[in-house]
Amino acid sequence: MRLLAVDVGTGTQDILLWEEDRAMENCFQMIMPSPTAMAAAKIRAAAEEGRGVHLLGNLQGGGPVTRAVREHLRGGLPVTATPRAAKSFHDDPEVVRSWGVEFAAAAPAGAVPVRLGDVDREVLERAFGAFGVELPERFAVAVQDHGEAVAESNRRVRFRYWQRFMDEGGALSSLLYQEPPERLTRMRAVREDVPGAWVMDTGPAAFLGALEDPQVSEWAEQGVLLINAGNSHTLLAVVRGERVLALAEHHTGRLDPAGLSRTQERLLAGELSFEEVYDSGGHGVAYAPDYRPRSDLPAAVTGPRRTLGVDGRRHLAVPHGDMMLAGCYGLVRAVRAREGRG
Repeated sequence: MRLLAVDVGTGTQDILLWEEDRAMENCFQMIMPSPTAMAAAKIRAAAEEGRGVHLLGNLQGGGPVTRAVREHLRGGLPVTATPRAAKSFHDDPEVVRSWGVEFAAAAPAGAVPVRLGDVDREVLERAFGAFGVELPERFAVAVQDHGEAVAESNRRVRFRYWQRFMDEGGALSSLLYQEPPERLTRMRAVREDVPGAWVMDTGPAAFLGALEDPQVSEWAEQGVLLINAGNSHTLLAVVRGERVLALAEHHTGRLDPAGLSRTQERLLAGELSFEEVYDSGGHGVAYAPDYRPRSDLPAAVTGPRRTLGVDGRRHLAVPHGDMMLAGCYGLVRAVRAREGRG
């Protein structure tokens, strides 16, 4: 079995070519700029030339590309987009139009075309092909999908999704999809660009990857607090086995070490409320119906901003010797489990 696992973040896309007959440490891997960062760079290059841009392709993650579009418009330069590409910025097209983006099927004269999408198979084929490596037919891709939200905050939509997930048992492996729900439009866009791909949210993929660390795996038998400190979002989860019992999500830029410690303590105590996190600019909190406060749990942290959680009390999870590939390892673990490969 060969599988290309791609974990699409805000700063990087982390890529692992897993082959069943190789030791994990010998599998080929790349840490490259994320699609949203690459698109943002193209928009800023067009701005330096004083040219408009035309966005086409598919729905993808926002963040850097959203900021680049807003900067382009503030600089007095035109931005056009196809309706599909515009959903990268907001699910309500009228919101995107209100920024000054005009919808168009084709690029106006002189505009720089910028193709959006979370996975570019042709680019990946060229990159691996330069080393004589052929891509597998099978892909597994992790993206953060808030869920479609036209008339309300996508943070609220996302946490209704998380609460329902925990009410239904909270098994991390259940979040791996081949046919994602209709509301998970970013995952469905990945499936359009890479037919047949497995898809998963980035947070759960990272948690499953952290469980590949032997110390974390041992702790998880009784319960462990996992922290995934990403470039844009930080998730904290109380996990027993592979079941999530409590979950909080915040924007990493709004947390400092003291704020992370307070969030951890209040989550473990069952005192952290959805509104408390939401009103401070985060996403929210959800608890399983049978969650019981645990102040004594060991904690492990992973993710590119993991130094936010370094305080001597938290274990730095390093699955297979590489923290940056935690999401990819989680994808591989989930696919193997789903297919009965252990």
